Amino acid sequence: MCGFDVFARCSLGFLLGLVVLLLAMSLSLSAQEPTHIFYPWLVPGDFKERISMSDRVIAATVRSTHPIGVDSVDGIELTALRAECDVDRVFKGPPAHHLVFTWFSFAPPPKNSGGVIGSTPPISSFRVGTRYLVFLRRRHSEWVVSVPLFALELKLASPKPSSPADLSEVPPNVRNEAIAEELETAALLLPEPPAGMTGFAPLYFAPVFDLLGGCVEPFFRRFISSRSAELRGAAQRWLALLADKKLTCAKELSIHSE
Repeated sequence: MCGFDVFARCSLGFLLGLVVLLLAMSLSLSAQEPTHIFYPWLVPGDFKERISMSDRVIAATVRSTHPIGVDSVDGIELTALRAECDVDRVFKGPPAHHLVFTWFSFAPPPKNSGGVIGSTPPISSFRVGTRYLVFLRRRHSEWVVSVPLFALELKLASPKPSSPADLSEVPPNVRNEAIAEELETAALLLPEPPAGMTGFAPLYFAPVFDLLGGCVEPFFRRFISSRSAELRGAAQRWLALLADKKLTCAKELSIHSE
């Protein structure tokens, strides 16, 4: 048994040990706090801005993709990935059958951190074997995505054999109609969404609206007969917007005649 003096010394030693343990735990937890990063890039509000800001716009199927290291873009460290793709249509920029470009994802979190916290638009995610509408710009001697990190690309359906491959020299309205046709085809070929869900087709609604204006009405009406109440509602809201803005089509588009 401890006497009073010994008991006091035992208690003091225990308290000092407890303080040291709590301090170590506090330092460990603070070292693992998530890192907050501000990503300065913006996704263009109008879909046609994606075209105007890009040096090259293509429809291509990704053949391979792999990380090539960490790249500093506008002072932000990102994981750079190299993608090889087979090009089947060119909407802007020099024609090509095969192309290599760089895209970006989040960089690995710093050591002794709890990860990275941020609220961002959808992040680019190019998958092998998938066909995309890709927006690129020239950076020195290479091609990179027009906006770092954030997804400008859209998934496309398989190409039509009769589609013209090179549209780089056509008037902008003809090019926009061709891109809209690609997006409409992709949306209309998506499977019916499960009950209670909107599905992925509405992801194409705003881009086609931006490209075609009032001529988009027949496209939206194709979804009015959907078995999904949510998808029908999304189409009806866009039709209501057309009516509210009094937008009409000045000509008949071939892409709506099917």
